[in-house]
Amino acid sequence: MESVCSRQNLDLIRGFIEVDTKNLPDKLSKEVCERILISWVRFERLADSTFVGEFTNGSQDTLVQRFWELYVGNRLQNRFKKVSSNDSGPDFKVEHKK
Repeated sequence: MESVCSRQNLDLIRGFIEVDTKNLPDKLSKEVCERILISWVRFERLADSTFVGEFTNGSQDTLVQRFWELYVGNRLQNRFKKVSSNDSGPDFKVEHKK
């Protein structure tokens, strides 16, 4: 069951993406929106408390920074079994046993 907080974050990100991609052709806009939302669902547990606000604040700089963080976080989760994040400090901690 999805938490209320998680649902609110998903709705905020969806609304922002739909506005931000409105100038793209419909098919591309829908595809971009869906891919970002799928990525967000997987990434959310790693997001710090400022992620959603900075992703959706309208600043191109913070959007690019947070999008890159979302991408890297999901790539790390694809590669490693234990990826975590704290609200401060490094964005990600990867535990890797040789």
